Amino acid sequence: MRTRAWVAAVTAAAAVAGAQAPAPAATNRPPDPGGVLVRLVKENQAVREVVLVRRETSTIFFRLTNSPPGVLSSFEPSQFDEAEFRLQIPEQQAYAEAARRRWLDAARRLHAALAPALPYLDLPNNNALEPTISAAWYYVRAAQQAARRGEVGRPDALRWYGEAQRLFQAAGRASEWHPYGESAAIRSHLCLIEMGRLDEAEAGLARQREPEVGDAAWGVYWLARAQLLYARERPRPALDAVIKSYLHEDKDVETFPDALMLAAQCYEDINEVHRARDVYYEVARLFPGTDWGDEARLRLKTMMDLQMAARPEDPNITGIFFGTEENMNELVLKYLKESEPAPAVPAPRGDAQP
Repeated sequence: MRTRAWVAAVTAAAAVAGAQAPAPAATNRPPDPGGVLVRLVKENQAVREVVLVRRETSTIFFRLTNSPPGVLSSFEPSQFDEAEFRLQIPEQQAYAEAARRRWLDAARRLHAALAPALPYLDLPNNNALEPTISAAWYYVRAAQQAARRGEVGRPDALRWYGEAQRLFQAAGRASEWHPYGESAAIRSHLCLIEMGRLDEAEAGLARQREPEVGDAAWGVYWLARAQLLYARERPRPALDAVIKSYLHEDKDVETFPDALMLAAQCYEDINEVHRARDVYYEVARLFPGTDWGDEARLRLKTMMDLQMAARPEDPNITGIFFGTEENMNELVLKYLKESEPAPAVPAPRGDAQP
């Protein structure tokens, strides 16, 4: 027993102080079946590769790669400056799937590779955080894709929002060392809102700090507040919150269009249809060929077909978005005509002759 205790003590001391020997060469070995292989660095000195086995609150238990499974030591994430998970992360393949809007395939490809690292994303400067956030986003897009199928797609939408919520929650561990960490934690609450778990989302948001103007989390924080208010059927305060979201933030592509779309929905709900039309028009023009652009264009077409904006506008707010006296209905109709998708060409019959 004294020998085992001595080995564990030496291992822990070496991990904390940083080994003086050079780092081992990069390896393509798969993660150890009992954990995940990682290289830890402190003060620019390479530390031997270790296998992370489990964690209990803030304490991470590990063993050396050549140690028996039962010989464990522990450390706190803040004791290191950098961590490199020895994982094969298929980012390029996932990006290619996402470019074709095959969101679920992209999400699953990344999720499968990253799963062993998810409990340890609070390790500073690790290489798994940003791919995890990408995977979570792909699940969100897959959920939105499923939701557009109505009640038929709702079970899948709930499932993919659930996967996104868990990944964002894991990424939220990184809030102490990466600006995306705080935003990811807030996005986990946004997923809860989409799943209808409003009380849980509200309690989670109450634990988040209110960001200051200029903070990376400003836009998503107020978007989450707005989504929660909208889900509580309070469109006017939701509109106030969502305007805050895009008024002072840096037009992040993952926040700005969602905020604009929510603002347009709020304008519709409070019967300010001209403002809704204007916002949908902007989204459709700014984000063509995206899910946001497609949805905004469809909503615009519906509004024009139903003549929802046919009545004259209040002259005091005409041109509020564009500083122009042009007829917005005419602009919208012109845009809809010019952006009409080309008709699909029927596939040739199998028995067609050359």
